[in-house]
Amino acid sequence: MADVLEGLAAYWSSRPELVLAMGPLYDAEAPEGTRLPYAVRLLVSEVPQHTTGDVETVVTNVSVVVRASTAKAARDLSALVRAACRKDAPILADGRPVLHCLRVGGDMVKDDGRGPLGRDVWAVTTDLEIMTAGPPSR
Repeated sequence: MADVLEGLAAYWSSRPELVLAMGPLYDAEAPEGTRLPYAVRLLVSEVPQHTTGDVETVVTNVSVVVRASTAKAARDLSALVRAACRKDAPILADGRPVLHCLRVGGDMVKDDGRGPLGRDVWAVTTDLEIMTAGPPSR
């Protein structure tokens, strides 16, 4: 199966508006002491849909979580993520382009006292469905 998480991180790194606003896209959690705002990616599921001959289609669900010091900042940064991760985003997974990248959900929560100096942190999740096709996994 294609490495969608690495492909998403590489795509993120190529988008100056994302890097300037939030830095790199971290895997699962940001390093200790990372300043707000930042974003992490989480693998939710990766499921082969069907195999036809020598092609397997795989749907990968990924959550991108943006953390910021205010609700407005978190919403604004999440809008950047949604704009960049559009249906025709040129994301590559193991060198193969994805067939589609769709926003399938998301939510916003307040983490009381989880930020620097015990301040509140706002987290907005953008759930993505990324479909790839390639040689079947063995």
